[in-house]
Amino acid sequence: MGIGTAIGYGASLSFLGLGTQPPAAEWGSMLANGIQYINNDWVMVLIPGLAVTMTVLTVTVVGRDLRRRSEGRSRI
Repeated sequence: MGIGTAIGYGASLSFLGLGTQPPAAEWGSMLANGIQYINNDWVMVLIPGLAVTMTVLTVTVVGRDLRRRSEGRSRI
């Protein structure tokens, strides 16, 4: 369950410049670098932002479903 939160925290720290150094590709650093070009090429911010959002959402939904199944509750 904490994987989605960890991904969000990692992207946030990387956005602030506290993550890994520039040769490593991280979504937060991609967002931070794309901010300066947002008026001309907004896709540089849209794609990494959607990637973070969809990954966190998917991991959270799958994690909750697996927890429900392991506890024996049925889907309502």
